[in-house]
Amino acid sequence: MSATGKPAPRSRWRAWLSAARRPDWRRPRWVRLGALAFWVLAPLACLAALGIGGNRLAIHLDARPFGDLGSFVVTEHGCAGGRCDTYGTFTSDDGATEVYGLEADNKWLLGEVHRVSYAEGSTGVAPLWPGWDPTPTAVGMAGAFVFLVAWAVLLRAATREAGDRRSAMVSPG
Repeated sequence: MSATGKPAPRSRWRAWLSAARRPDWRRPRWVRLGALAFWVLAPLACLAALGIGGNRLAIHLDARPFGDLGSFVVTEHGCAGGRCDTYGTFTSDDGATEVYGLEADNKWLLGEVHRVSYAEGSTGVAPLWPGWDPTPTAVGMAGAFVFLVAWAVLLRAATREAGDRRSAMVSPG
């Protein structure tokens, strides 16, 4: 101690160094791993979720299949030599296009009617699967965004608190 009652500069340095090192390395390993997961891995996973979700939304929303939409009736279905062939008739929704003898999915049975897309000049049809629901993607993206906002607020509070602790310490010299 000096005559003014303040600690000597050397002890201030020691106090600052020990306070700066102790909180991180003297904690249990599971606490450090949890901190790594929360402060580094979870935000990276959320950023990946936002990127992948944005890509899926961009691709699937308002996506329309190529060609004319219509119905396909299976008129021929036969299997020979371990290979099955399915042929049928395509009729467009507006009734303007009707094409016979088109190839289709070999799992379709005789007499079945399916929603398909037909591109003019092609030898087959493409099935239309039920519509894509964007709800799970949107909910996942919203959750990732909310986590990132909360993470940023906590990060700002932690850095502000650390800055306050550093400024509260008497600077050396």
